[in-house]
Amino acid sequence: MYNLIKNLILKDHTIDISTNDTYNQFFETNFMNTFKSVDTEDIKDLNNHLLNTQMEYFQNFIIKQPNLVKSTGLITNNTKVNDNNSESKDESTDFIIHSIQRNINLQNSSRHNFRIENPMKQKNISVDKVIIPIEDTQLFMNPLLLVSVDTQTVELHLRGTITLRNRDYGLYSPFYETILHLNSDICRIQLKNQLHNVRRNCDVYKIKTCEDDEITLVSSDKDEFKIGDYIRICNFENIELEDETCLKEQYKVEGIVDQEYLSLKLNKKTTYLDNLYVMNISLQNTIYFS
Repeated sequence: MYNLIKNLILKDHTIDISTNDTYNQFFETNFMNTFKSVDTEDIKDLNNHLLNTQMEYFQNFIIKQPNLVKSTGLITNNTKVNDNNSESKDESTDFIIHSIQRNINLQNSSRHNFRIENPMKQKNISVDKVIIPIEDTQLFMNPLLLVSVDTQTVELHLRGTITLRNRDYGLYSPFYETILHLNSDICRIQLKNQLHNVRRNCDVYKIKTCEDDEITLVSSDKDEFKIGDYIRICNFENIELEDETCLKEQYKVEGIVDQEYLSLKLNKKTTYLDNLYVMNISLQNTIYFS
């Protein structure tokens, strides 16, 4: 089925999708979920479901991503670059914002409420889709979600879910197209429920102590981390470090110890992380604008 779908995409779009890691990761997840979603033992029904969902994912998401490898050249944000490196002058109107890239405010900044440098200034854009981890919080009290971009709000509904390791990720789309025109250099993004409640606290946590492969946090929501999550270490207070390699590592949570403070057992030994910060990469969201 993988080769069949790959050849269909190659024939219709002249794109070799096998080089796209995001597509390949979704195929693996979608392949496993197909057996859970389709209540049948007929291989034809299973293959048909896999084909339809995979092609829909390609059409609605992957084809709009930059840097797709193409058999006759490269596609970057709807701008074709051929083998002679000649480039179309059409300006891109596609933007992807990741909460992991946000400006951090240690008092009031989270993956659901943040500011980020605005790459869409003076452009007419609209929210196309949002990919966000579904958590046991009031933000996900029903299948509806609001996303505010500066002062403009777009209503979204849940289109489907993707299961990756131990978490479910929701794919949300707007009910209708809303054209946004942003003028500020810094864009504010807020994700809300239908009551317009906004998260006000910070979701990066200071490390109190570090010993071997275990770190203890000064404070944390005990539901913030799960076994299997990936975290990054951040130096938001510009502490002088003898070795900065820890800032480039991605650590996996292999155990959680509930004490007076939350302790995380990691897959790698760590040293000299006191007073640095932890961010849960597995809980970050992505917003696609077109």
